[in-house]
Amino acid sequence: MDTIFMLIFFILFVSAIYKMINQIRTIIIRQQVTSLMKCLQPLIVLIFLAISWFGSAPFLGYILSLTAAVMLILSLYNKGFTKDGIIPNMPGAYLNSLLSRKFTFEETSDWLMIEKKSKIKVRFTNDQYQSVYYIDFPLADKEKIIQFAAQHNQIVDVEHYK
Repeated sequence: MDTIFMLIFFILFVSAIYKMINQIRTIIIRQQVTSLMKCLQPLIVLIFLAISWFGSAPFLGYILSLTAAVMLILSLYNKGFTKDGIIPNMPGAYLNSLLSRKFTFEETSDWLMIEKKSKIKVRFTNDQYQSVYYIDFPLADKEKIIQFAAQHNQIVDVEHYK
């Protein structure tokens, strides 16, 4: 019975990884990934493997742990601008951040770019859900983002963070 549940979770994780990889392929301007996040990736994999090892997991348990670690790692890279929309960080539980929803530019409004010392934070509203979403980008991408949004008839207000 446990093997069946593990197999179901494995299939769900693999389908989620497939979706993430497809999202990553469509990203034109990628979100900012900090050095801390990059350094934590190997630690995440080791923690998942340690949990499997100390829990005396069967082989499928190790595979399940590795696929969960891959999902966490890929979730750092599946956010940003695509050719026809944006994939933001989703508010709420951390699990929401793993699989993000893509919003087309037509579904968004109230764009604001907050320029900070080392990054820019882009905020927009989704008209359908009346929710506000945020995503961070490297400071070097500022002009690219403004031009890209303008190509899609979005006006981006720029504020400087104090």
